[in-house]
Amino acid sequence: MPELPLEIWLSDSRLSPIKSWRIPRSRQKRSNRKRNRRKGKSYLKAHPRSLLKGGTFIRQNKIYGTYCNPLYQHSMVEVYARFYMHSSVLQKKVYLPSKKAALKVTELVMDKLRIADTSIAELKNNIIRGKSIGRTEIQVVSRQGRVQGAREVRVINERVSIKNLQIKTVSGLGLELKPWPPMPNTYIATVHQSYKLQRQYQAATLDVTIQFTDNTLLPLKYISSDHYTLEVTSLNKNVARVAKPYDASMPKIIALRPTKGELLKVALESYYSCRRKKSRSLAVSYVNIDIDFSKTKTLKIIFKMMMVDLSSPTGPATVALCLS
Repeated sequence: MPELPLEIWLSDSRLSPIKSWRIPRSRQKRSNRKRNRRKGKSYLKAHPRSLLKGGTFIRQNKIYGTYCNPLYQHSMVEVYARFYMHSSVLQKKVYLPSKKAALKVTELVMDKLRIADTSIAELKNNIIRGKSIGRTEIQVVSRQGRVQGAREVRVINERVSIKNLQIKTVSGLGLELKPWPPMPNTYIATVHQSYKLQRQYQAATLDVTIQFTDNTLLPLKYISSDHYTLEVTSLNKNVARVAKPYDASMPKIIALRPTKGELLKVALESYYSCRRKKSRSLAVSYVNIDIDFSKTKTLKIIFKMMMVDLSSPTGPATVALCLS
């Protein structure tokens, strides 16, 4: 049985508004305009019969205005548990596989995760997004309504800016297994990413991570694609081009000729209906790409084993395997 309380790990427990990044909060009709103007709220204006680049006015859907709020930082949630059984011989708890090992059970308790105060933050899958200033908790709640684990989440008023975009070109993955001496019959599996494109027309995915001024990191894929636009431009289309159809959450490039250097320009912008006139991009980054056709290696690995995920919160890219 699992030992209570369950351990909840957050990538960021203090969520701040992101400077210059705004998203639509709601779509309001004409009847609400006067009341909201008295409260000092502003709207993007456009003709109600037209669909403009700077607004979200669609006559068929009766959308007459967009009120924009700042986007808050996001946090990834992982839940861990230690399992044990009572030994009548030893007269104590026996942990499986060891007391030092905590198993990741996020997928198993996904439907039991909840935010105590949904006006402060919201939860989608295992991603928390701040909504307003305050404190709340991310909880694991049983069917009987008992809290089996909790962690505080704070949404603060201190703004952060985007420091830079960390972008990697991922063309392949590899897996390395090593024994872990502190725990018998346990191995550490490390996933290695390949960044070099080694053959013509090979595709690579752009892995985009946002680094904020408070030194926290957030993969772009965890932010809803409705809250931003990502423009990827090839600086030399004869060498590398952007793959179509284009997916902003996971853009891909295709290698055409061998070369090396800054071949891509990536610009992150806020939702188009919430942009101000002549506003700058939230972040711009140039991506180094290494295309080399001289060495082509094919790696084939077949694993036939039972894998148990015991990844540490401090190293989400490392997975511990327990083999019986």
